[in-house]
Amino acid sequence: MKTTKTLFYMLSLCALVCFSSCEGTDKPGTGGGGGETPDPDPKPVLTPDEHKAKIENIGKEFVAKFDASENEVIAKEIYKLEGFITGSNLGDLLDLGSSEDIAPLPPMVAKTAPLVILQNTLNTLSSVITKNDIQSLASRASTIEEFGLSDYEGIYTYNGTEWVKTEASNKIELKYDNDKSSFTINISDIRYYTNVDDYKIEIPGKTIVSLTANGTELVSSTTTIKLSTDQKTVDATVDIATNTNYKWIVKVSAKGDRSTLHYNMLIKDEGVMSATAEITGANMTDPDFVEGNEDNLDKVFHNGVLTYGILDMKLHGTADIKAIVSALNKLDSYEIGNNPSINEANSKKYAEQESQIVTDYANIEMSYLNGGEKIADVILQPTWETTYSYIYDENDPYAGEVEWKEWYSSPVLVFASDDSKIAIEDFFSESRFSSFIGAVEDLANEFTKMLDLEPVEL
Repeated sequence: MKTTKTLFYMLSLCALVCFSSCEGTDKPGTGGGGGETPDPDPKPVLTPDEHKAKIENIGKEFVAKFDASENEVIAKEIYKLEGFITGSNLGDLLDLGSSEDIAPLPPMVAKTAPLVILQNTLNTLSSVITKNDIQSLASRASTIEEFGLSDYEGIYTYNGTEWVKTEASNKIELKYDNDKSSFTINISDIRYYTNVDDYKIEIPGKTIVSLTANGTELVSSTTTIKLSTDQKTVDATVDIATNTNYKWIVKVSAKGDRSTLHYNMLIKDEGVMSATAEITGANMTDPDFVEGNEDNLDKVFHNGVLTYGILDMKLHGTADIKAIVSALNKLDSYEIGNNPSINEANSKKYAEQESQIVTDYANIEMSYLNGGEKIADVILQPTWETTYSYIYDENDPYAGEVEWKEWYSSPVLVFASDDSKIAIEDFFSESRFSSFIGAVEDLANEFTKMLDLEPVEL
């Protein structure tokens, strides 16, 4: 049985793991890509096919903003350093120790081995710079890592065979290429929080990461974290900047009644992608309260808002999550049985009710920023796919599989110009958007070619 409950629970959590927009970089009313303030009552004029062409061109224009050659040196440097670390003795020098020695940590805090932190940081830089991996950046902002700096600080130099440690304060620095290149993590504003049995956990208030090659800083990243004393409120910011003037910024604020995440990407000071996510509720950062209401999440999550902009296109959605979850919880669930006719009828009834609930309590639309023309509404609509059930019959052990239609809720575009409908997966199909997919694939393979990796095929 398919359900959209998970979809809207994810909307509830999107303030912690989804897209967002940084304040102060765009003109009021323009979203991520600039433009004029939308007409309050724009008249749709484009047909669905014309929208398809325009949206694909926006996507290709966005991809064209990336110049792989500009970040070639960075990609190669990260890849080279990852090679020096993988399988080396650095893990022994940064040994975390026995897991039994680690006291329990609060749910918002993760204990991570220093080597893993180094590798995760490099992976984040690589995936953001070469793939514009927003989720990786957002996850970094929403993960608080306990880090005992005093146990691992020092300079670690790679001599071509192994890493050698020398003492240093307030930083972990990796040096390689005969000391011409380095990867440094400077940690400051250390804050201590009392946990179970008065065990003190150590949280860095500010972390500055820098990758330098041959005396030139290629990438810098700053993370700031402010965790409340009761460990139920956190404000965090992560930014990444390259020497080629690419910037990514994400801000997270998680509180019991309101959580937000803001994201922005700039290329040569032009805002090319932005989004904002917000969720309101009650005791959302209290793990005991959330766990105690797993079957009644309408008590935890109340309302959600998501706005996502890429150049001239915007997606905006609002949802009364409390009403949606409450209504979905009241639906009669069904089990897959031996009777395909009953299975089909039950799944169809559930999908129809589920789609109507979401349509009643959520509003999602696509539009253009310049001129504000509405493209389409996004609704849920029942659809089906062929599935098979094994039928057990004690009088016929060879009854085998029976084909039937399993219904589920699927997102559909309703175009503003003519009210025509098309499933999102059909509108954004590989065949219809082949030139955009080809542009993305070409960009990805520019990096794989640089790094002598196998080409990717999307």
